[in-house]
Amino acid sequence: MTAARGLGVPLDVAEYLKNLIPNSRGFDAPLKEVYYEKPIKEFVEEIDKYPGLLETAMELEGIVSGRGAHAAGVYIFNDD
Repeated sequence: MTAARGLGVPLDVAEYLKNLIPNSRGFDAPLKEVYYEKPIKEFVEEIDKYPGLLETAMELEGIVSGRGAHAAGVYIFNDD
């Protein structure tokens, strides 16, 4: 998504590409795998329409670009 945004690729195209990448147990397959090793035809055809997108995305892959927060626990006691 970051690479697409930086290169001016439409958001709907970026979402489509993202949805073509297999996900297992919460982890997306590496771009190298879905493009070169076990190519997904639809992914390859679509990403090739945008020069530089694959290379840029591969350079950014794995970089932490934000942080999240987990819900805090709450303890409840009957007395002080």
